[in-house]
Amino acid sequence: MKYKPKKTIFLIPLAIVTAIAVFSLISSLINNNSDVDTPPEIAYSLSGEYFNIATPFKRGVAENYIPVPTNNRVDINETELGLMRIATKYYDVNNYLSQPGQYLTTNKIDNIIEVANEDNSYISYIIEQNYLTKNNRLAGIVIGVVINPFFSDTPLTNDQINEFMIEINPVIIEQLRSNDDLKNTRIVIAAFRMEPRTSLTPGTFILEQQTTSDAITRFVRINQAFYVLTDPNLRRIDERTSKSFANIRTELETTFPNAVITGIGNYHDDNLRELRIDVNAGFIRPHEVLAISNHLITSFNRYFTRDINMIININSDNRTLAIININRDTRGNINLLI
Repeated sequence: MKYKPKKTIFLIPLAIVTAIAVFSLISSLINNNSDVDTPPEIAYSLSGEYFNIATPFKRGVAENYIPVPTNNRVDINETELGLMRIATKYYDVNNYLSQPGQYLTTNKIDNIIEVANEDNSYISYIIEQNYLTKNNRLAGIVIGVVINPFFSDTPLTNDQINEFMIEINPVIIEQLRSNDDLKNTRIVIAAFRMEPRTSLTPGTFILEQQTTSDAITRFVRINQAFYVLTDPNLRRIDERTSKSFANIRTELETTFPNAVITGIGNYHDDNLRELRIDVNAGFIRPHEVLAISNHLITSFNRYFTRDINMIININSDNRTLAIININRDTRGNINLLI
């Protein structure tokens, strides 16, 4: 069956930006499901460290539920993808599938937050992900607790968040273990620290731990940080990346004067793991989109090694025209959305 390209790409929850071309195909299948008898038995392959998505696809039972809104950044994508990265420490991406949470209902989340926020409003929302074997049997649950550290005039320190998580994790586990099917299931709990609304970088996961019992007595620190690529602090931490991006920006804006490039680096254990680049190109035609795309692919391959995952968005008038993915598997894939 032949699928016609669509101007709008719809992404299913837990969609991976680095695999947008693959999910464009999924969107086509969804939008034409009257001609499809049955869904595929296994998920589509995703690049890098991410899991395949279990099919048939099931939406989370508490999807998009944010019971305690805040004035901070709400980084749904980063919490979803960051939690999936944490899961890779416990489940092999080649042998397990990921699925939105099917057990932590809105009522159970409300029960947790009612206890946790009795004296404060530290928890903003909770995300659940399930990990399944290839024959769709539950292997474990990964929970992300999103913390608002700016509840009071003095922001919470990471040590204070750690103490809070140790206090509240028995309540989270109790709500899950109340389901007879989860009595002995492995549960991983991680804490995500939100950033202020004005922050240019998203929040990060700072703590994690697993249990097969009813309590977690100690959390492990996660060393992750985001840096704006033009931040002077980055120059002190990673001078090579700072200079490389400065060269790329100069070359791009010299060749395409209307283009403005910005970027964020994602660091794990002080090593650059991912670049997220945005180019605002103003009003341009399709051939110019391709010209800029080819220019960027050449530049980023010249200045960076492909063991870093690079995601480049080319935008015009708040609309994405193209997405480029560069990683160890490809020198550069261009996905046009025009």
